[in-house]
Amino acid sequence: MRPRAGRRVAATLAVWLVAAGAIFVAGVPPVRADPSPRAVALALGVLTGLALVVALTGGAIPLRGVRRARVPAVTARSAFLVAAAIFEEAIWRGLVFARLLVSVGPPPAFGLATAGFALAHWPAQRWRMLAHVLTGGTFAALYYATGRLGAAVAAHGTYNVVVGLAVEGGRSRRGPPP
Repeated sequence: MRPRAGRRVAATLAVWLVAAGAIFVAGVPPVRADPSPRAVALALGVLTGLALVVALTGGAIPLRGVRRARVPAVTARSAFLVAAAIFEEAIWRGLVFARLLVSVGPPPAFGLATAGFALAHWPAQRWRMLAHVLTGGTFAALYYATGRLGAAVAAHGTYNVVVGLAVEGGRSRRGPPP
């Protein structure tokens, strides 16, 4: 990685983590009076993230193609993807969705937060943004069902990392992915 690109990545990570930390410190409105046990919510999050990847890829995840020489780069990319998940969940579920729940109720909150999440991915992802309708809605539903933002973070982080591994695995088998 070029030095300028490395500084840009580091600055992006710093901004994301500071913003997410500020949201968590300020407090996320509770979405349930009786949240699920933390371990159960996190396990549900990981399983949900895996289920989303399988559902969206039809189970075609080329994880075996990740070469050992690429493990440090893949690990760094995975950490970046988890940081992105923390930031996005703090914004879209912790800030937007939770506050909309309080003001407009569950159905509009699901719709507005999910549409916002998908539209935020439009410039970079175009038609793939439709997958963000499914993932964003699922992450919001998981947060609402468990009462734990950590469940949505675990689902989103797992989803991002497995997709990143699949892209890396596909790259080493047949060139760059589409």
